[in-house]
Amino acid sequence: MTVTLRPMAAAEFPAYRERLLEAYSADIARARGLPAGSALRQATQQTDELLPHGVCTYGQLLFIAVDDTGEPVGLLWLATHSPDGVQAGWIHASRWTKPTGATVTAASSCCYLWWKAGGAGLRPCG
Repeated sequence: MTVTLRPMAAAEFPAYRERLLEAYSADIARARGLPAGSALRQATQQTDELLPHGVCTYGQLLFIAVDDTGEPVGLLWLATHSPDGVQAGWIHASRWTKPTGATVTAASSCCYLWWKAGGAGLRPCG
């Protein structure tokens, strides 16, 4: 199976944000022992701080990983700039297999190195 990364479209962001908030708030609740409502408020606040303009947020690169048929199998989020100065990357998978994970991880490294080298064309909003 071949996995290809493509920029997330603005129209895809609301559904992604909803899934992200659900998963992230569950992680916060579990890790910090918070009630679900408090965890969701915290997840929403942090997400909105990092992605105030969705896919067009400066320093945030969101990609969809698709298989040979064009079916989404995961997501790559590279934070090249954030309010606290952290550079990081997150990989989320909807259909995760060892080859898919290895391919998305390698692709994320390539994207990050390209960006560090001053690469153009990674921001879907110009």
